Amino acid sequence: MVPYFQNTADDCRKYYDALNRLLAYQFEFQKTEWLLFITTMVEPGVVHADRLKALCGPTRENYHKHSEFAERVAKLVPAEVFPNEEPTINLAMLDEGQMVRLFGVAFGKWLIRLCQQAQPQWTVAMRRSYRYSINEEKGAVMLSLAFEMKPNNRPAG
Repeated sequence: MVPYFQNTADDCRKYYDALNRLLAYQFEFQKTEWLLFITTMVEPGVVHADRLKALCGPTRENYHKHSEFAERVAKLVPAEVFPNEEPTINLAMLDEGQMVRLFGVAFGKWLIRLCQQAQPQWTVAMRRSYRYSINEEKGAVMLSLAFEMKPNNRPAG
């Protein structure tokens, strides 16, 4: 089961399931590079905390394993979000903007993990993406994320 943000839909898992199916299909049948565009609303006031924490699993793991990654993430969100190698994150430390930034990083890390588990593995690179406010009062934003996907094909030998 893939983590999701709560919104007006009764159950958003179907969207993540569809994304998983699309990626599985592309990983199996696409032999050249392609672009993945994701547009989603993030509204910090209605975040399902447990699901966000699950989505942040790969981010938290990298944060504790790689100091360079931790330094870069610390420029986006407070270091206290990732308590001393504990298997959780502290969402109480985040303001609305930081929560949106954390979601963007976590979604990218989740996508990278899927690419690493595929056979063959895929390389993913984030391309120019956009963020725009749709409800300033609630801190709701739309994220339009773009990812370049490349198969790691090995020459026949």
